[in-house]
This record gives sequence, C-alpha cells and structure tokens, in this order.
Amino acid sequence: MELINRYPGSIIGTSNVPVCNKWLRSEELSKIRTLERYIELLGQIPDYFAEYLDFEQEKSEKVYFMSDAVCDKVISQCKDFVADKENHFMVTTFNDNIDALDFLTDEEKAEYKEANKQAVENSLLPAFENVAAVLSGLKGTGTNDGGICNYDGGKEYYEYLLKKYGQEALSAYAARIRDMEETITNLQGAFSVQQTKMNELTEQNQALLAEKVEYQNKKRTLSGREKSLESRENAKLPVRRIFYPLVNRLIAEAKPGTKYTRTQIQEEFLRELDSFPELKPAVRDALHTPKKAKNNTPFELAGWAMEEFRLALGEYAQTSPGRDRES
Repeated sequence: MELINRYPGSIIGTSNVPVCNKWLRSEELSKIRTLERYIELLGQIPDYFAEYLDFEQEKSEKVYFMSDAVCDKVISQCKDFVADKENHFMVTTFNDNIDALDFLTDEEKAEYKEANKQAVENSLLPAFENVAAVLSGLKGTGTNDGGICNYDGGKEYYEYLLKKYGQEALSAYAARIRDMEETITNLQGAFSVQQTKMNELTEQNQALLAEKVEYQNKKRTLSGREKSLESRENAKLPVRRIFYPLVNRLIAEAKPGTKYTRTQIQEEFLRELDSFPELKPAVRDALHTPKKAKNNTPFELAGWAMEEFRLALGEYAQTSPGRDRES
C-alpha cells in the first residue's frame, strides 16, 4: 500500500525547481555557507534521483507504474530542463545573484560561479537525463490510466485514508497543492525572465541587421559617387591637355602688369584648340551644357573650365566681380 501512496513523478521534472530557486534567492545567498550548501545539494541530486528510480522500478515490477501519458510528461519535463545546456538558467541565475553580492571579491565570485557550473553540468543535468532514459525503458509497464482509485481496492483505500487521517490528510493535500502552485509561479517567473532576454536579443539583432543594411547602402552610394567623380575628372582631361600648355605660354609671354581678361582667355583657348583638331570632340563633350548647345557655342569656357584656367594663371588673370556660371 505504501507504493501506491507515492505520487508518480513527484520528485522529478520541474517540480524540483523551487528547491533550487529558494537557494538562489538573493536574501539566502547573503551568507557564504548558504552558497556552499547549495552547491553541495546539487552534487547530491544523482543519489536522490537514484532512490526515486529504484522506487519506480519496484512500482513497475508490482504493476503500479505510472500510465504512459504521465510517463511521457515526466520524460518531457526532464528533456525540457536539460535542453539549454550552453546557457542554462541554473547557471545564469546563479551568476546574476553572485554578481550582486558586494561582500565577495571578484576572485571568490569567479570560484563560486565555476563550482556551480561544474555541479550543474556534471551532476544536475546528467541526473535529469538519466531519469528520462530509465523512465523511457519502464514506459508501457503501467496498467492503469485512471489513478489509484481504479486499482483493486483503490476506493476502499481512499475511504480508509479519510477515516484514519481526516482533516490531517486534507490539510496535507492542501499544502501539497500550495507547493505545486508555488512551483508553477516560480516556473512562470523563470520562463518570463528568459523570454524577456530572448525578446531583447531579438530586438538587438534586428537593430544590428538594420545598421548593416544602412551601412551597405551607404557603401554602395559612396562607391557610386566615387566612380561618378572619377568619370567626370577623366572627361576633363582633354580640356586640360589644351589648358596647361596654353597657360605656360601665356605666362611666358606676359609682361609686368599683364592681366588676361576672360575674353582674352577664351580667344587664346580657341586658337590653341585649333592646333589639336583630334581633341575637339572630347573637349566639346567635356564643356557641354544645354545653354551652349542652344547658343551653338560648344567651346565656350564657363563655370569650372574658366575658373580652373584663371586659377592656373594666378596673378596674370584679371580680377573681376562675379564669375561665369554654367547652364
């Protein structure tokens, strides 16, 4: 009778999380001994679970094993608990609470973090994995899907409990229900924290992706501008092949006080251009503007061309207000 008085799956799965969470609360972590006891407790989990598995094995042999549906839930809980080994909440939560303890040195914090990490990885998680493996082997040996009351003498057993223990039994069940509700609340809190962190990481990832796209767009735009600038500068080369020999000649011929006007510069440019007929098409393209095309003055120096020429002449260029503009 004692066997069927034990609740199937009661000491495994996520029902143990409150035990660990109680040790993780910051107020209980205020004493060094509490930290050490908590890590010791993690090391005892395999032995604790081994006793439970012996109990489940005995239940199976006596045909009192849990139903397949309950067994699947317990196995699923165990697998869920060990799913995130690389970033397990039993490690991250512990680390966060350790960091909040200002009476520990950085070296002591690092030691406690490593001790907890080793206990979780080498004791706690393997214990849950072992439970899942053993229960998977025992699955199918249960013959009752309806609980203890469906066993032979089950109803009489409950009548006996009520008669013998009465209010004491009811209070015990009520306390058990409160424990289960606390377990659910703690689990919801842990999952909520993890979900919040996941949401934050998702938002950060989206922001980084947006920055990456913006950077790539700017890079393409800059590359296009550089190519466009290079293309414009290359188009000016034929004009400069006329400019610079002409500038050198005008400076050499200049007398003290000589100041070349824009009109003189234009006339000298056209005469010089006649010496390079092969360059005229390229010069026409470089100097082209809609206004010049309309006025049929394709070789008129204006805008950048005139300013560049006058800049090259330096002191020999006549200074006058305003400047020519290209249209």
